Amino acid sequence: MSGIALLDAHRRIIAIDTPFTEIFCLNESGCLNSKLEELLAATEIDETNEDFPCNQSILIVGHNKDNQRYSAIFTISEAPASFPGRAAYIATLNDVTRIKLQQRQVDCRHCDEC
Repeated sequence: MSGIALLDAHRRIIAIDTPFTEIFCLNESGCLNSKLEELLAATEIDETNEDFPCNQSILIVGHNKDNQRYSAIFTISEAPASFPGRAAYIATLNDVTRIKLQQRQVDCRHCDEC
């Protein structure tokens, strides 16, 4: 599953699609006007108080509100100057939970400890 969110110049969510919210089991109204850093916890950056880096894919791992574990690849990019509306950034989120689970199952088949 892949989702998209549009962010304003202050990196607050101004529009979000259903797949983005479904990954976290949130509703659209619970995401609008929030900063992504308030909703997502990154595993590959040291300073969580700063904005997520631009043009860099990072792994997001956590538990959604249903306490289910998820893994996702998150990327934030500057919106092209010709992009309509107030969007200054485009965020994409690709749920890789199933891929990670399958990878662990394959790895487990090759070890002697299972």
